[in-house]
Amino acid sequence: MATARMSKAIFLTWGSDVEDDERRFVSRGRVGKRSWLAAPVLPLADIPEKNQEVDPESGEMVSVRDLIRRGKILHAFYLPPFPNSGSAAEHYAKLRTINNIGAQFFRETKDRRLATLTMDSLNELFTQLIWVFTRAEMLFRPVRCECGRDVPIDVRFEGQNFDAEPYE
Repeated sequence: MATARMSKAIFLTWGSDVEDDERRFVSRGRVGKRSWLAAPVLPLADIPEKNQEVDPESGEMVSVRDLIRRGKILHAFYLPPFPNSGSAAEHYAKLRTINNIGAQFFRETKDRRLATLTMDSLNELFTQLIWVFTRAEMLFRPVRCECGRDVPIDVRFEGQNFDAEPYE
């Protein structure tokens, strides 16, 4: 027995994977056991305003909601109010709980999609996902050295070859 929660979700499977699966569906006439990735989308208002964490830039205690809005929480991707919804409710994608969901579900519910990300928002989501999966904080902000100073993100590390020919 399992407990599940039904919520809005943000679709995460890469477009080329979806296209490959769709071609398989056309050639075989069925989806089979293919699954695609999604992360639950939850109301930002569900996080109590009193919940606070340290702002990584200022070192001050700040509302978790504000940190999510500014993209400073690793496992939360901010989603402003849905367009044309008539609501000012903000949401966030909970990237800590990415799930496999049967592709057939997405195919059957495609017409119920609430919104599509703009290219800028999609790039921000990909950046956030890279941060989630790699934990490479140095790609996103200066890293604090053990000596107490910040190491800028544009430093050249010993041995980096910036003069190499690009791979074609």
